[in-house]
Amino acid sequence: MMKILEKINEYVNQLRSYDDIFSKEVDLSKYPEVENSTCGGEVQILEGLFDNDLDEIYLTFKPYFDNEEISDESNIVPVLQSYGNTYICLGFDKENLGFVYYFDFDFGCFLLDKSLDSFLSKLVDSE
Repeated sequence: MMKILEKINEYVNQLRSYDDIFSKEVDLSKYPEVENSTCGGEVQILEGLFDNDLDEIYLTFKPYFDNEEISDESNIVPVLQSYGNTYICLGFDKENLGFVYYFDFDFGCFLLDKSLDSFLSKLVDSE
C-alpha cells in the first residue's frame, strides 16, 4: 500500500486547520494558464477529501492521471472537491511533494503553486 497520507500529512493538517476553507474560492484569474485553458472564473471549495482513505481515492483517479490526454502528473491525489468534477490535488512524490494542482476532467491537470502556503494565500472569500 502506498500510504499517501504519511507522505503529505503535514499538508493535510494545514488544510484541516485553515479557517473557513469551505467558504473560500480559487480565483483562476490568478493562474493565467489555467484560466486561459479552462472556463476560468472562481472555483468554490465544497468538500475536503482528506479525511477519506487517500490511497483509495488515488487508485480511483489513477487511470485518469495516467491518461496523457488528461494529465501529465500521476503522483497527485485529490484533497478538495468543487462543482463539476473539479478537484484541488496535492503532489506526494519526492519531485512534487506539496505542489498544488487543479484537476478538471474536461480540461486536464494544471500546476497552481509549488507551495501550499502560496496557494492558500491566494484564496478569496466566496460571494
